[in-house]
Amino acid sequence: NDGYMVTNAHVVGDEKQVRVRWSDGIETVAEVVRVAKDRDVALIKTNPRDRDPLPIKRGAVTPGARVYAIGSPLGKDYQGTLSSGIISATRVMEGMRYIQSDVSVTHGSSGGALLDENGAMIGITVSGIDRAPGLNFFIPIGDVMDFLALEQQ
Repeated sequence: NDGYMVTNAHVVGDEKQVRVRWSDGIETVAEVVRVAKDRDVALIKTNPRDRDPLPIKRGAVTPGARVYAIGSPLGKDYQGTLSSGIISATRVMEGMRYIQSDVSVTHGSSGGALLDENGAMIGITVSGIDRAPGLNFFIPIGDVMDFLALEQQ
């Protein structure tokens, strides 16, 4: 509720400020506070305009558990898209942990929330495999927080 948000480093690029489009279509400017390019995560801060934050749930995830992804597949025309799937596995690729899920995401969904069935944020969308639909990867929220030196309050 203090206006801090997480997203992917590749979403903010080298910008010092970015635009945030809320689900109601209102746009605000956000300052890029911190970036960890090695983990592809960024911390931004904007005016939350009395919006409630998502709860955060760190820790292990269970294959087979239902999850939901919120994103903007293919850009702003489809912003706020909610899709569901299951956790397929946890993976370590190039020394980094990922949550693998069949939840549907595509270009434009990067940095969007991966939620558990109780609505708690457990990760952020980072990539999918174009030649293998349903093979999508998410950075665990614990890694997001660790690489950005954030503490849960």
